[in-house]
Amino acid sequence: MENKKTEIFEFLKDILGALIFLTKLPLPLINIDESEINISRAFWAFPIIGFAFGVISGGIILFFYYVGAPVFISVILGVFCLVMISG
Repeated sequence: MENKKTEIFEFLKDILGALIFLTKLPLPLINIDESEINISRAFWAFPIIGFAFGVISGGIILFFYYVGAPVFISVILGVFCLVMISG
């Protein structure tokens, strides 16, 4: 049972490490020291973080489009949000 918890913790630590590495978002509630993050091991989680970025950006684009903003403005706001998240 202990081995299963360790595997889940390592899995989540990889995802959080990729999130910390790929964004400039402050994550004060996460108590992971940056020296504990192994980027080469967390490399598999980069597509998951990229997918989350795309969902957030696409959601913002669709929201503003359906609210009635022009397509150009909706896309500009979505890309701006993506830039603000990823840095």
